[in-house]
Amino acid sequence: MNKEQQDKTLLKWREILDKEGIPFYLNQSTCLAIYRDGKMFSYNRSVDLAILADDLSSEKITLLSNYKYLQHETKQPYGILYFDTDEKTQIAGCEIQVVYFKDEWAFYNLGLNICLVWDRKHLDKKNWGKVKYLGLEWNVPGGTDEYLAHTYGDDWKTPRSSWNWIAEQKNICSWESIMAGKPVISDYNQVCRHLT
Repeated sequence: MNKEQQDKTLLKWREILDKEGIPFYLNQSTCLAIYRDGKMFSYNRSVDLAILADDLSSEKITLLSNYKYLQHETKQPYGILYFDTDEKTQIAGCEIQVVYFKDEWAFYNLGLNICLVWDRKHLDKKNWGKVKYLGLEWNVPGGTDEYLAHTYGDDWKTPRSSWNWIAEQKNICSWESIMAGKPVISDYNQVCRHLT
């Protein structure tokens, strides 16, 4: 996906979510790219956004189903909304993470009971920050530097040629540990071993 497609996709999903009255923020690699580099990563195949579960009613899900909506199947009702690439309009794929809160934690489920977790303060809507891109203001997690360090590690400000989220993501834990109120940060393989 080239930069033109990425920017077009980002603007299109802003238009859609604004039209449907669903607040969102730039998430994961899209947040890192725009916040740190001021542009999207050329190697990204989709745009990463996030919305809060409290803002996603069943009516909103129905409305979003008109936009090539595919729900990520998980055992629990937490997950990611995947939107396919539209070859006709050249709108690339989009992943919208649905964020839930439990106690002081914010999280979403990747499936197989594997979650990404943050301190609630970063994703609570009242704490969202702003970043300018394409002449517009975009929401980003509160305390963005700390959020990115929590996600990618303390060296997040240094660009890298590759990044393997399975091996390097810094905020993976099991769904069970979140529900118990004590998220245990681990790596993907350790969480998977625990589940088998």
